[in-house]
Amino acid sequence: MNNAVPLARELRQQAERFKNRQSDEDKAHHFEKRRMELVELRERLEQFSLPTGVLMRNGRLPADNLPEDTEHEDLLTKLLQKARQDAPEDFTKGNDYSRFCKRLGALNSELERLVDETWKAFLSELPQANENLLEDIATIPGQSQSVRQVRQLKSELQASSVRAPRTDSDFKAILERAEALRAGLADLSDTHYPQAVRQFLRASQQPGGAALVLLTKDVHQWLESRGLLDRIRLRWFEGTGGRRP
Repeated sequence: MNNAVPLARELRQQAERFKNRQSDEDKAHHFEKRRMELVELRERLEQFSLPTGVLMRNGRLPADNLPEDTEHEDLLTKLLQKARQDAPEDFTKGNDYSRFCKRLGALNSELERLVDETWKAFLSELPQANENLLEDIATIPGQSQSVRQVRQLKSELQASSVRAPRTDSDFKAILERAEALRAGLADLSDTHYPQAVRQFLRASQQPGGAALVLLTKDVHQWLESRGLLDRIRLRWFEGTGGRRP
């Protein structure tokens, strides 16, 4: 019995310590949840604010199109002031914190929409390679390397423009690739290689060769202007077609 009172006192102290520990753990869990919430909002803001700046500086996104919302800045100031007080754990209590998260989330969504629309409009202006045309031109003697280079430029441009760039240097690199592809495509256009020429040259690469009817006047002039007539060889194939003499 003599030990009952000290033992009871010790048990109460232990219970109080456990209670305080549980309270601290609950607070830690609460803060970790809020921390992750803020980290996610910050990362989303960075994800869209960086390309927004790039598109603005490079004349793709007018500043007037940006959302005007200073409420989240005012709320952030209040939250920081509360966090510097004696009870910083209270900064998430009340409406200010929830309103701040809501306003910042809305800002992120609006920036995402602007970046997405602006970038899609930019992509629509990039040069497009006609694969059917490239396949035809690749059969032309001496042009396979040029076609490979154009296809490589096309692949590099597509890979670099999957998403809006986050730095000015990345945007500049995309413009340079686009210009290189545009120049390459200009050299492999219908103007340089008319369809009739492509049809004749493609057929000439086949085992049976090209029919003489494909060697039209325009094709003959095209070949002559490029000094390619001496590469043509005619061959007679026996058959049942045609008129008998």
